[in-house]
Amino acid sequence: MLNHIREQQRRWAESCGLVLDRSGYTAQPGENLPWLTAKTEQEFRAGDGYEFGRNGKPGKITALHSSSALAVNVFDYWRERDPAPVAETLGLAYPHIQIGFEE
Repeated sequence: MLNHIREQQRRWAESCGLVLDRSGYTAQPGENLPWLTAKTEQEFRAGDGYEFGRNGKPGKITALHSSSALAVNVFDYWRERDPAPVAETLGLAYPHIQIGFEE
């Protein structure tokens, strides 16, 4: 099943003109997440997950299958908007929520 999902991701990415390596990574984070906000990027860079790469290795966030990229795709949108729908969906106390990454 995992291979099927990755193949679907690859087909989608290539149909959008993205160039991937054989492991499903783009060359740059902005290719995988063109809407990544500066604040979110700063938070990931400050974290210890090396999402933007280290020592010549590609950043994990450049992978189509990255869980961090998934989190950005779902939650970064709500940084600049009223997060009430997110809080309600997740059963969290609103208005006492903030959206952040790598905290």
